[in-house]
Formats: sequence, structure tokens, C-alpha cells
Amino acid sequence: MEGLVDINRLASGEAGRALLERVFQDDSERFLRRLRDRVDRVGIDLPAIEVRYQGLSVQVDAFVGSRALPTLWNSATNFLQFD
Repeated sequence: MEGLVDINRLASGEAGRALLERVFQDDSERFLRRLRDRVDRVGIDLPAIEVRYQGLSVQVDAFVGSRALPTLWNSATNFLQFD
């Protein structure tokens, strides 16, 4: 058979592996682009995913005033203060 390629043999080297990754990535991108174009042409609204959190708390170190400005001096001072 002329049109067959042994992927296992091709992927054994670094160059072959890089080529296969690039080919499959390009193919995936092309597929997703075509799918998006078709969905847009037909006018289908895809379902949205919603993420909700309960009991979530966030804690940050924040600076107020002149220490909040991103200068070299403030960055060095902030770095030394927290380490």
C-alpha cells in the first residue's frame, strides 16, 4: 500500500515527533475554526458554562499610597519585606 505511513517509526525520533505534533495541532485548529464558522453561519447559540463558588475567600497583600506604584525602589522594598 503506497499511501500508508508507519507513525510509530516516524515518531521515534525528535524531528518526527515534532512534525506529528505540529500536523495534529494544525489539523485540530483547522477543525475548530471550521466548526466555529459553521456554527456562526447557522446561528446556533452554544450553551454557556457557568461556575459558581460558595464559601470562597480571597486574601491578598495590598499596598496603599506611594508603595503601590510600580517603581524599582518599591518593588525591591516589597520583595524584601515579604521574603
